[in-house]
Amino acid sequence: MTGCHSGDAENPGGAAPHPHNEAELLSEVSTGGVLAISRTLRDAGQGDETAARVRVSALLRALPGVGPLTAHDLLGLAGICEAQQVRDLEPSQLGALLQIISRLTGAAHQDRD
Repeated sequence: MTGCHSGDAENPGGAAPHPHNEAELLSEVSTGGVLAISRTLRDAGQGDETAARVRVSALLRALPGVGPLTAHDLLGLAGICEAQQVRDLEPSQLGALLQIISRLTGAAHQDRD
């Protein structure tokens, strides 16, 4: 598994207001689903400290229908440590996570059909 390291994004956040703490961010993910995770990853890359500090495992577990075991399996597929924060994702891990998220979106659409 790849080691965890700190990245440093210094760009200011986007125009949308950001959650003030991790609980608000996770609440947004639980209601906004994979789009909210994508937004969180983008915001972290643009320097949002709240988004950058959150653990990837917490983001996945906040998704409706994703429990601790599923989140653990998804993290393993992406090569991400359980305790890894969004700010510590390497480009390959971020790419893998985005692929997994896109599959979750596809699966949700198929469930509705």
